[in-house]
Amino acid sequence: WVIVGGESGPGARPMHPDWASGLRDQCNAAGLPFLFKQWGEWRPISQMSEGEDRALWRSRVIAKPHEDQSNLDDIYGRVCTTESTVIHLDGSVHHFLEPNAFPLGAMTMYRVGKKAAGRQLDGRTWDDARHLTPEA
Repeated sequence: WVIVGGESGPGARPMHPDWASGLRDQCNAAGLPFLFKQWGEWRPISQMSEGEDRALWRSRVIAKPHEDQSNLDDIYGRVCTTESTVIHLDGSVHHFLEPNAFPLGAMTMYRVGKKAAGRQLDGRTWDDARHLTPEA
């Protein structure tokens, strides 16, 4: 079987979601069991529900009762409340504002902690290896 998981702890690096889903697909094609253990410290935006990433951002200017918050956000922007980065398929990590930070396949990642990042891959838990015992 194949067990896949991202790193946790202070020096944890993000794991591109295509790596995990690619291994899962290869295991399925070969008839091998696959266990996705965890994302680790970093969670990819592609694995968040719609709008879930918005909770990681705060408005730079808070609207008064008569003002429109979305209009102020358009003018003044929002700031991310957690560490974030962009990971390329080759594993290189880049800042959002770097030139060419978002080539094809690049993924926005947020450092949310192991518990918040969870262990679902593409909307489900992959526990295929838990029910098997190694052959002697």
